[in-house]
Parts: sequence; structure tokens; C-alpha cells
Amino acid sequence: MIETLEILLGIFILLIGALDGVIDAFIGASGGMLNVPLLSLIGVPIKAAIGTSLAVDVVGDCVVAYTYNEHKNVDAKIGLSLMIGTVIGAQIGSAVGSALPSFGLEAAYTIFLIVGGIYFWRKKGKIKALTVHKGLSFSSPKISTIVTILIGLAVGSVVVLFGGGGGGMILMVLLFVFGFPMHKAVGTSVMVEAGSSLSGCLGYAIRGHINILYGVVLMVGIIIGGR
Repeated sequence: MIETLEILLGIFILLIGALDGVIDAFIGASGGMLNVPLLSLIGVPIKAAIGTSLAVDVVGDCVVAYTYNEHKNVDAKIGLSLMIGTVIGAQIGSAVGSALPSFGLEAAYTIFLIVGGIYFWRKKGKIKALTVHKGLSFSSPKISTIVTILIGLAVGSVVVLFGGGGGGMILMVLLFVFGFPMHKAVGTSVMVEAGSSLSGCLGYAIRGHINILYGVVLMVGIIIGGR
């Protein structure tokens, strides 16, 4: 009976990973909003759930970014500038997250989910506007690079704290600030997210906040779903 339950749990986690991969591939969003609650529900401590979610995101983002790059939908120049900022920010976020008491982190994560849910609910029906935004112009490439890195730093610091690589927020930046078409915005955002997730994952891992077994099962699922 116990072995049957373990098998069913493994299949369920695998399916969640596959769903995570599909979501990542369609909208460039990380699996933190899906993986962290799942892992917490089955008894994984919140910090380990966040660290594991980031590790899973690294694999999923690489798979999705590779697929989008095959179709020329990744802007490496803007992506790398954003990634520099998010990688640094991810170390800040992972350090803060590891230092917070579990209860405080759980409360912060709950607030993050509620605020994010309200924001996207209010944005429903406005997807068309995202694809035609012209974006902002900068006076010089140097200023554009500095602003891009600073934006990445802010995004990485916040989202890694909650178990995501920032794909959704990076997607909004690419659409609104840089005026990217939707496909290129998604492809570039998952490339950036791969870097921030890896940085955040390492930050949590060196503090012992990773569940390897569940992470591997989720990774198998996300590779299938993401591809």
C-alpha cells in the first residue's frame, strides 16, 4: 500500500513538472507558483521547496530557450545584459530567503501569490496590447545596457526569494520596456530566467535547501512538457 502511494505521488509530481514545462514554454513564466506550493503540500520545508523549484527551473528554461532559439526567437544581446543583473540579484534574494524564518517566508510567499494573481486577473483580456507596445527609447547603447542590468538586478532580487527565476516579470520588461514581439519576448525571458534560476539555486544549495529526489522527478517532467 505504501509503495503504491509512493508510485502515485511520483507520477503526480512528474505530471506537475510536465505542466510546469508547458506553462514555461507558452508564457515564459517560472514554475515557482506551481512547484513551491506542491512541494510544501507534500511536506518539503519552504526553503527547500524554493531551492528545489529553482533547480528545476534551470533545466526547464534551458530546454525551452533552446527550442525558441531554434526558431530565431532569442535576443542574446538584451538577454545577456538582463541576465547579468538577475544573476547578481538572485544571490541577494537567495541570501535573504535563507536568512528569513520559515514562517515569515511562507507569509511573504502567500502575499506574493495573492498580489500576482490580482495583477494578472486585472490584465485579462489585454494580451493583444502586449504584442503591439512600441517600448522605450534610450539616448545611447551604454545607458540602455546600464538600465537593463539594473532592471535585471531588481527582478532577480525579488523573484528568487519566492522560488522563481523571474520569467513572468522579465517577459513584461521585454514587452513594455523594449517592445519585443511576443515570441521573442518569451524566448529571451526564459534564457534570462535560466541564469537567474541557476544563481538562486546555487545560493539555496550551499545552504542545504534542496530536495534532490523530488527535484529530479520534476526535472524529467519539465523536460517533456517544455520541449
